[in-house]
Amino acid sequence: MTRSSLEEYRSLIREARAEDLRLRALALEAERLKEAEARREAEKYRREIEKNLVRCTLICGAVQKFINGIESSRLRRIFTMYYIYGWSWQKIAFEIGSHCEGTPRNLHRRFLERAFPDET
Repeated sequence: MTRSSLEEYRSLIREARAEDLRLRALALEAERLKEAEARREAEKYRREIEKNLVRCTLICGAVQKFINGIESSRLRRIFTMYYIYGWSWQKIAFEIGSHCEGTPRNLHRRFLERAFPDET
């Protein structure tokens, strides 16, 4: 697990959703294709999309495993709300009983600095 993969988690989720939509659209298009060559190209494209989807899924799984391994319940909740649920810092602050969005953001930053000291 690296800090950069954690920071890209939200983007990976969006990318995985987009790849899933591309697979569905490709499947519909492949059904309409009549030429064998076009079907082979569609199959090759499908394999590339699936490979990227698997890569996204593996990285997302590693991020979720990292978050679940955080000892502090409060920090684990902050990371879950930010990365998994996609909440804003303000919404997270209210959820943890603070009115300042800087509180969860600073707790998050400090944890990352301790967890990844070489990457800061």
